Amino acid sequence: MPGVELTTSDNTHIIAIFREDINTARIEQFIGQFDPPRSQKNHQLVLGSGSHSIIKGARQSSDDILIIPAHVDRIKGIFQNTNQIIVNNAFAEKPHAVELIGNIEDIGLTYQRALIENLAHVKGSDAHSIEEMGRSYTWVKMSEPSFDGLKVALLDPKHCIIRSPDDCPQPGSVQITKISIKSKLCKNDGNGPIEIDLSPWYTAIIGSRGSGKSTLVEAIRLGLRRDNNKYLPTDQLKLLRSFKDNAFEPDSEISIEYRKVEDLYKLTWNQSGEMLYHKNVNGTWDIENTFSSSRFPVSIYSQKMLYEIATENGAFLSVIDSSDDVNYDEWLDQHTNLQLE
Repeated sequence: MPGVELTTSDNTHIIAIFREDINTARIEQFIGQFDPPRSQKNHQLVLGSGSHSIIKGARQSSDDILIIPAHVDRIKGIFQNTNQIIVNNAFAEKPHAVELIGNIEDIGLTYQRALIENLAHVKGSDAHSIEEMGRSYTWVKMSEPSFDGLKVALLDPKHCIIRSPDDCPQPGSVQITKISIKSKLCKNDGNGPIEIDLSPWYTAIIGSRGSGKSTLVEAIRLGLRRDNNKYLPTDQLKLLRSFKDNAFEPDSEISIEYRKVEDLYKLTWNQSGEMLYHKNVNGTWDIENTFSSSRFPVSIYSQKMLYEIATENGAFLSVIDSSDDVNYDEWLDQHTNLQLE
């Protein structure tokens, strides 16, 4: 995303971040409306307009621009301005966030803390020496880096923004990274598989009745070979058999990509059989023959299964018994063998 740091007539720095497809002419047009002097070079440019006007101008183009007062608590930050009216007027135009280098508790004036307490606080990666590189950052929760993702994250800073030195959350050691399905009704316009990339944090599949949500769940169950679990309810087993018999053609296939720390695996299922692959350092898939469900832990529950867990005696115990951690059947076999010895 392109961005510029502007110096206003009241000696304040403001960051403007633009949508990905904005071109240089649009950026120059935006800056040009704030009375830039003709004689100064870009890095020396002091605009003729104040903070209030620039923030207001950006908000009027809010579909394309995010406006953030820079390092508000440091030199050339807006809180260095002793004119409270100018500061209040600037924040009355509702910037999208503020860059805060320190902590809000360290800001001495109560009115300044009140102005930013409900805004997102970010910190740029700007470094003025080699030693400072990488020490300052903001972690933003979004599925992939994008203008719209950043814009949404700034609306919910409590859950979507983390500033250094606080640690960023780390993804789990295991994750389903991608689902690929090709069946009678599940294919793209080119007759190829539908592919869905999954977030390491959380992915929600939303759709009306009959739109295919359960298809995805059962496809994961088949791809990860969880279709022979004796603890599955009878109705669920019938649904799986119907799914296998009626939803797939000879060239249909389910593919599940599964990450374990840094290793990536692919499990496939079709009517001819099941395969397991491991991605090598060259980026190609090698066949593996050592599948075990314990290598690929996952919990899969349909809506009906969740209902049974909540209402039927013993249903939750069955979930525990069938888990990879407990594996009651394996324990029972070992127990029986020990008794026979």
